[in-house]
Amino acid sequence: MPPKPATNTNKPTASSTAVKPTGSTAQKTAVTTQAVQKPSQTVTSTANKAVSSVSNKPAINQASKPSQQAVQKPTVASNTTKPVVSNSGVKTNSTLAKAPLNTVTKPGLANNKGAPQSQNQKVDPAAAKKKEEEEKKLQEEKLKEQQKAEEEAKIKKEEEERKQKEEEEKRIEEEKKKKEEEEKKKKEEEERAALELAEKQYKEAKLAEEKRIKEEQEKLKNGKINVKTNTGGLTSTVPFTIKDGCVSYDLVDDELALSFAYEKGYQFFLTVEKDGKPDESVSFFSQGSGKNKTFNNLQAGTTYWCVVLKNDAAESKRKAYKVDESSFGGSKSNEKRGEGCSCLYGNPCVDQYVCLDWNNRFTIAKQNLGKK
Repeated sequence: MPPKPATNTNKPTASSTAVKPTGSTAQKTAVTTQAVQKPSQTVTSTANKAVSSVSNKPAINQASKPSQQAVQKPTVASNTTKPVVSNSGVKTNSTLAKAPLNTVTKPGLANNKGAPQSQNQKVDPAAAKKKEEEEKKLQEEKLKEQQKAEEEAKIKKEEEERKQKEEEEKRIEEEKKKKEEEEKKKKEEEERAALELAEKQYKEAKLAEEKRIKEEQEKLKNGKINVKTNTGGLTSTVPFTIKDGCVSYDLVDDELALSFAYEKGYQFFLTVEKDGKPDESVSFFSQGSGKNKTFNNLQAGTTYWCVVLKNDAAESKRKAYKVDESSFGGSKSNEKRGEGCSCLYGNPCVDQYVCLDWNNRFTIAKQNLGKK
């Protein structure tokens, strides 16, 4: 096994004899200032001594030993202030730094790396200011980004709240509209139902009224009517029986003896009675022809008037007939009658003042009809 390399155990020493500095206070200050200004000279001298002592030893063959790195030990600075003897022999106050152990590179060993930095290394103020400005700028950018993120979050939150509010308002509006539509539909249905009910009731009432009128009309279509006439001057009333609201034209003509009172060519119709007189605004004319000629739509229990339309030309040609007055209590004669009761000749009188029996003129005229 190759022998270990010798290590330097020599340490820089100071004189053991403590020599008190002499002189005035000003001299002490000057010496101290000089020692402070040249600390590197003292340390360098000590290092040179250590190197020279090592160089006097024989060199170690590099092939016989493996190369080893010098073990570095941390530099220990003594905080104790001791007087140092300068070259001039005057002791000064200076901070003595112990020489670094194993710092000298022996022959054949690798160079020391990572030498300790000087404690008195100066900092560049411009670089420090620039770094400070960069850090400040970076902080400002981070602050801006944070503010921007907060603003975006605020805007996003407001947008979400706005959307929620709009959706809520829309939902409320839709519910309100739906409710209004339902109420409107319900109201329309109620109105439609009420209208249908009213129409149904109206139809039922109308049918009932029509039925009642029809029943009454059916009752009125069959029964008795009265027909008034003033053909002879005085008013007479003759009853007739109607069926289905009809009466024969010939029957009325025969019962009223109109053919005896008027020459051929006369016509007559019926009217309703109003205030005891004929009201020609409501007239009933005969329908049909020949023996089927009738008065229609007559009502039982009603009084009608017979209105005759005379043929004046036929009336002027009326002839005087001989009358057998013995039937009236007179004497028979064949004298020509100028004017008198025409009932004796088969024609009912039209003048009650010349008629011998006005109330029975139609009967008497009919009895004497064959005696013409």
